[in-house]
Amino acid sequence: MVFRRKKTDYKLGWNYLVSEYKKNFDAQEDKIQTLWESYFAMPFIFNYSDSDDIDSKRSLHIGSKDREIPDIILRSNHKDICTIELKRWNYQ
Repeated sequence: MVFRRKKTDYKLGWNYLVSEYKKNFDAQEDKIQTLWESYFAMPFIFNYSDSDDIDSKRSLHIGSKDREIPDIILRSNHKDICTIELKRWNYQ
């Protein structure tokens, strides 16, 4: 069975993210990361499972020497599907 969301569900999630962005615009990066991890787990926004599907600050090896540590890695069926690097807006 395929679960389909109603347009109102997407609108609710989008409006929530916009209101959170406005409230936390100047927050420190670690607080923003914690917030985004919780957003990804919310069923009315992204619906990823906290423990299995959201991985934070894990080291990724690229090639023989290089490594990256993205802020958040989203997983599905025990496979990495998306890496997210959070950045703070700079007015300069």
